[in-house]
Amino acid sequence: MRVYRTTSETVAVNGVSLHVYQGEIFGLLGPNGAGKTTFIKMLSTLMIPTSGSLTVCGYNAVTQDQQVRQCIGVVLANRRSLYWKLSAVENMQFLGLCTA
Repeated sequence: MRVYRTTSETVAVNGVSLHVYQGEIFGLLGPNGAGKTTFIKMLSTLMIPTSGSLTVCGYNAVTQDQQVRQCIGVVLANRRSLYWKLSAVENMQFLGLCTA
């Protein structure tokens, strides 16, 4: 769960259970404000959950963040990871994620 506390509490992510197996590609869809970005930030160790547990590749995403990053291949940098002039497929091809 991730809760934002400002003048009031806003629950951004609650009760999510997801299994993505090696070699699978998945999409995360939902309306604006549904918590998609928050969820991905937590999965990639950029944000700590407010409560609950988060396991990625069998590692605790809070206490074993380095192992999680290695497992999912996340690169944390201050530059774009996708190129806006390329299509989604072209970006995936460029990054070596698909051959289509």
